[in-house]
Amino acid sequence: TQPMGRGKRVENVLNDFPEPDEGQTVARVTAIPGSNLVQVINAHARTFLCRIPAKYHNVVWIKLGGFLIVDDLPKESTDESSRLQGTIQHFLYRDQIRHLQNRGLWPKAFDEREQEPSAVNDDLCRNRNHGWPSDDESEEGEEVDDG
Repeated sequence: TQPMGRGKRVENVLNDFPEPDEGQTVARVTAIPGSNLVQVINAHARTFLCRIPAKYHNVVWIKLGGFLIVDDLPKESTDESSRLQGTIQHFLYRDQIRHLQNRGLWPKAFDEREQEPSAVNDDLCRNRNHGWPSDDESEEGEEVDDG
């Protein structure tokens, strides 16, 4: 086979409709610690680190809250001291997620219709460098105005 160029890789990531095989799972990105590693959580609420393959370096960018298909490492290569426990196989975008939902392959734990919308996006939208008043402080200020 001929090596795949950068444009072809991007086209495959955006236009393919992958489905998780045996030994693969859908996971949500929870943190990006660096060094080409991504922390994910699967449908069983298990958090682990996955490696970004070299073919995707500087080609595809990952955002927090995004979905991936990850390949679990074999049991003999994962021990409790090893932090790396998977490899990213595919990045999932809106059309690919809809495809998995229509085929019945989407985990119910990630079904956004059953989750509170504020719980999903609160951490993504808030700038932690900006001092936002907490809900308790704003309620106290309202009570002072009444008196």
